[in-house]
Amino acid sequence: MSQIRVLLVDDSDMFLKVEERWLSKDPRVQIVGRTDSGQKAVEHVTRLSPDLVLMDVTIADMDGLETARKIKAKPGAPRIVLVTIETDASLRTEAYAIKVDGFLAKAQMSTDLLPLIQRLFPDS
Repeated sequence: MSQIRVLLVDDSDMFLKVEERWLSKDPRVQIVGRTDSGQKAVEHVTRLSPDLVLMDVTIADMDGLETARKIKAKPGAPRIVLVTIETDASLRTEAYAIKVDGFLAKAQMSTDLLPLIQRLFPDS
């Protein structure tokens, strides 16, 4: 079983810590980095080569949608799951238009994230 290399991106340090602690309990997941900004996320993707970027829509210096566009433009881009507290359906529509691989409300993460990861990485 190969581990899924995950980069966490959120402007809330508390949320990053909770997310990292929760995901680290799953033996399929290896947290390879975390950051609070879009520009750093793009740099981390180049440097760390994660399989998955789990990113908030609202982050410092560049929103998650723009950051996802930049990451998806890279050759061999990782999968991206955007998370948000926003309930605006237009965000979901825009996210899927730029080819993100998943979109979750933060309130759904505890029930929907691990099944989504399993669907995205069925061999892990």
